[in-house]
Amino acid sequence: MKYDVVISFASENRDIVEPINDCLKNNNIKTFYDNDYEPFLWGKFLSEELSNIYSKEGKYCLMIISKFYIKKCWPRHERRTAISRQVREEGEYVLPYIVDDTQICDVPGLSDDFHYLHINKTSPFRLVYTLINKLYNYKPLIKFEKNHKYDNPYLAILDLLSPTKITRINAAKFLCKSSIRFKNFHYIVDEMINVFNNEVDPEVKYWLIIAIIRIDSEKSNSFINTLKQQLQVENDQYIIEYFTEALSYFEKEGS
Repeated sequence: MKYDVVISFASENRDIVEPINDCLKNNNIKTFYDNDYEPFLWGKFLSEELSNIYSKEGKYCLMIISKFYIKKCWPRHERRTAISRQVREEGEYVLPYIVDDTQICDVPGLSDDFHYLHINKTSPFRLVYTLINKLYNYKPLIKFEKNHKYDNPYLAILDLLSPTKITRINAAKFLCKSSIRFKNFHYIVDEMINVFNNEVDPEVKYWLIIAIIRIDSEKSNSFINTLKQQLQVENDQYIIEYFTEALSYFEKEGS
């Protein structure tokens, strides 16, 4: 296959699709995303070219579903082509990801027993992590466990989801020290806060606090206020020490 993943979406959802595409590409996943291929598509009959791409050239079709997606002309063309392939091959091809209150049964060609992921339960970066696992046939992502010298921040974001503590610590430390400016960084910070809320190790939490403060000082204010409230009811002395030190860093940054 020419592409690991071909992405079908409505332009109104581009702000969600861009970080997904960037994260996939930076982890060596070959994607078809229209903006990356504008010179290639220039001058071609799109109906023919897109039919070929969505019916033959991808291993999976990531379908970003929204109220815009089910109404617009080109997404409809891509969707029909992708679903036709799924029916024809009787295998897994279409991977729906719903990003608003649209129901799966609202999508022509898909029924309510078609399994999908939803942005309310699966963040864009957890979607990428899940998709890479699927591409690797559910084998452990060994390369994420071994490589702690990051050459791009998107690998570090995925490593925050690793089951290995030292990998999560190294990823959070890298994000603390990285001077790279993320595109669509609000999605990245939201993911880091989600990871923080589900993290049990205080050292990982400490480095995540610092990273969140450094990447998004505006959002970190509300995050820190919540953290201070949590500190008042926390009983674990180990966690209190880490939180207190991180809050001290926040106050120094703000001064």
